[in-house]
Amino acid sequence: MSLDQNNLETPTAEVDEPTSIKDAIAEYDFFSAREHTGKIRRLSDKLSQENPDFNTLLNELSYEGLRILEPGYVDTLDITHLGSNGALYNSRDELVTNVQNIDHKYTAAVKLAALQYFVHMQDNRETYTPSNNEALKARLATDLQGIIEQERLHQKDVQERQEREEAIFTAERNEHRAIIHKEFVSAFKETGIPLNDKLAHMLHEPDDMQGGRPGSGFTNLFRELSNYVNNDLNNPLKLFDTIAIEDILDLQPGVRLSTEQKIQALGLEEKFKHIQEKLIHPSHHIALSMMHDILLGTEKNLPQLNIETNQDELNKIGTCTTAERYFFEWGGLRELKDFQGSYGGTMTVITTDQGVPCMIRKNGMGEQGSCLTLTPLVMGKVEIPAGSFVQAIPNENTHGTPTNNDLFPEVIASNDFDGFRFLRLSTLALKPNDRMAAFGNHYFQQKKEDFANYDWIETKHYQELIENILSRGT
Repeated sequence: MSLDQNNLETPTAEVDEPTSIKDAIAEYDFFSAREHTGKIRRLSDKLSQENPDFNTLLNELSYEGLRILEPGYVDTLDITHLGSNGALYNSRDELVTNVQNIDHKYTAAVKLAALQYFVHMQDNRETYTPSNNEALKARLATDLQGIIEQERLHQKDVQERQEREEAIFTAERNEHRAIIHKEFVSAFKETGIPLNDKLAHMLHEPDDMQGGRPGSGFTNLFRELSNYVNNDLNNPLKLFDTIAIEDILDLQPGVRLSTEQKIQALGLEEKFKHIQEKLIHPSHHIALSMMHDILLGTEKNLPQLNIETNQDELNKIGTCTTAERYFFEWGGLRELKDFQGSYGGTMTVITTDQGVPCMIRKNGMGEQGSCLTLTPLVMGKVEIPAGSFVQAIPNENTHGTPTNNDLFPEVIASNDFDGFRFLRLSTLALKPNDRMAAFGNHYFQQKKEDFANYDWIETKHYQELIENILSRGT
């Protein structure tokens, strides 16, 4: 049976399928192989079922292609062959199937070559015979070697382009790296209470604070501060250089002071006021405020969140630098101007005791339990700014009130949870124009990885959406 090249049946499950072998060959682009490989495969599979000549040809060329693409992989002198994993192939056909394990572009290239040769034979009213097999193999070898060289040059171009882009990214990132945070470190040192080595190291934005989980030293600073916010057992004076603090206190042998007495003796309230006067950038005021509250507590009248202190019951969640993406690209915000992204899932609205929305918890996106604060809150004695990540810990009695809305299906009061854990500051804690200078590499990672909406979206957009939906009662 021969194939009608101009009337090949199109699979019903596919769209934009070529209607002939010639069309498929014309459309095929080696460098867009992922898009076209399926078309080539379906055409060759159909021909293999309908025409024994083509099936024989495809087997021969697959075998030959395997030899060309994996030199030394195939022992052509014996029917029994060793695979790359040491397994024995008991037949030539069994070995041929391993061509599928080769890069999909090469696999498609072999099948495309078989289709091309078969069309040639059909056009010249030829049938496949062993006599023309060697010529076809020779042509295949030439074609595949050309493709391999083409791919090598292509990969070289890709690598060179990536290296250029990485160099531009690194230069742009380093231009802003560690500029402003050195001022923060210096302000503490000049006031006589230098930060401990760990915090100072972070804020100098060294290489080990760039990329991966840390994101940046500034991001990691708040992971470190979370230990003090969530655990009252931590001595807050450990934020500072221990030797410097001891020198200031200059205690006589045998004299012991409580942490509170040391804080008073150090005059930290006044020192923090002096530091505040030295700082300009909004990110530093946030960090300074949190450190102040850890040491001295806040006097602001803000909604209070209970801290979950039971470490044994705590299912800790991650704080990687991709956590923002779910909130940036949540599909519920698609009505916003210039919004891009379509993460599915819903958001649970969490309210204060007075019923005011104060945070949202994502559902069906990443780790369950991660919340974004929309208003300033207090945990323990520390103010947590809007745009912070916290973990909500429910219990068996934590149940929300349905809203009959697909975006925000339920509302839960914060006091219905066992408690919360502060995780870290998100980039949403700052205005868009302040994020690059503060978060440095973390911000540039969002840019490099094409986070949608990272450079303009704010917590107010979530607040406005909640207000509009809940006010409608739908």
